Amino acid sequence: METIERIFILLGSLDRRIIFLTVGLSVLIPLLKPEWINLPIRPRPESQTVFDELNKLNEGDKILLSFDYGPSTKPEIHPMSIAILKHLYAKNIQVKFATLNQVEEFKCIWVLLYQILHGYYFYIRILF
Repeated sequence: METIERIFILLGSLDRRIIFLTVGLSVLIPLLKPEWINLPIRPRPESQTVFDELNKLNEGDKILLSFDYGPSTKPEIHPMSIAILKHLYAKNIQVKFATLNQVEEFKCIWVLLYQILHGYYFYIRILF
């Protein structure tokens, strides 16, 4: 128990600059030199199932995409929604948006504007 206390006392007495330098390097090194850290990326079975089902769709098919997520989950789910949209538009699949509450309508409009700016406005239908 005393060794654990000593470790915590030693870590607590470290200069903040050393801690910030360590954290900064642990973020910068993988960004600048990703080949130095070789981490395998494996899709989860659920993600692979979604990808496989989207790949089964043919050009001109229609799909309904729901944007029913709140502000607390937006940082995690919104990039995935955009990635799915890009994948669908690359296959020329018609996408229709839906949402069930008024707060989420803004997200659909934002995605509409994003897609218009990127040239995908041909296949967009918004359902409110």
